[in-house]
Amino acid sequence: MRRRNSGRNAVIDKDQVKLVVTDEDGTFLDLGGEDFSRERFRAVFDRMRAAGCRFAVATSNQSFQVSDIFGDMAPRLSIIASNGAYVEPEGAAPRISVMPPAAVESVLAAHAAHPEVPLCAVCAQGAFVERGGDPGFVEEMTMYSHNMVHVGSLAEEAPSSDVLMYWSRVNEDELTATVELFSAACGHSVSVVDSGFGGGFGYFDVVQPGVSKATGIRALMDTFGINASQVMAFGDAGNDADMLRLAGTGVAMGNASEELKAIADLVCDPCEEQGVIKVLEEVFGR
Repeated sequence: MRRRNSGRNAVIDKDQVKLVVTDEDGTFLDLGGEDFSRERFRAVFDRMRAAGCRFAVATSNQSFQVSDIFGDMAPRLSIIASNGAYVEPEGAAPRISVMPPAAVESVLAAHAAHPEVPLCAVCAQGAFVERGGDPGFVEEMTMYSHNMVHVGSLAEEAPSSDVLMYWSRVNEDELTATVELFSAACGHSVSVVDSGFGGGFGYFDVVQPGVSKATGIRALMDTFGINASQVMAFGDAGNDADMLRLAGTGVAMGNASEELKAIADLVCDPCEEQGVIKVLEEVFGR
């Protein structure tokens, strides 16, 4: 684990860390977004709990997917899903923030103007994707979603009253330009942020302004009565930047973008080498 910005006070004492928050894909999970070392994590998770530290997942994915990934451990963790639009503190009811109608209209207008940019609407009770779109995108979004509904048109057939966010992907070398293009087309009613790379593709999220993984962490801090100095956060992509800035200890993965590494306190091993679990083992013991 390498220290990056010595000017910030990195919290690494297990008695001071009261909440660990990690992104999923490309951070806690492997680049395929499918797995982690369950035996090692279960052991360090129990030691975290014994030390009075809680664990949370902050992801663009739906809450259902988080529960599936963590199985019987899921009831003992907190979930920040849909990039902060869904926050479920451990043992409490979820808090959901839906996208305002004007924001939904701006996204759909941008999609109509740039139909080559695929979209998946993530809603409170499921997700919607256009069946006539790129088959690879449709297949991948279906894999990552629960209650996926294939529609002919998002504008005409998908609900607009409970949209949490939108997902998209493009070729990796087109990501920066597409994020700028789509951001300009949507205007200030939403935020467009990159969410990582994989398989030759670049991914981005269209989210509500003022709603992010960081706001989700703030909600958990309020619930649990802790402050930012007691939070350790891990991430790899642009949509993790706010939470790494907020956390007393922000940790970028070895596979993270250089921009994210520049704002992190520490850089750990890549996700494929179980970097998050290694750091937790260093802090809480093996």
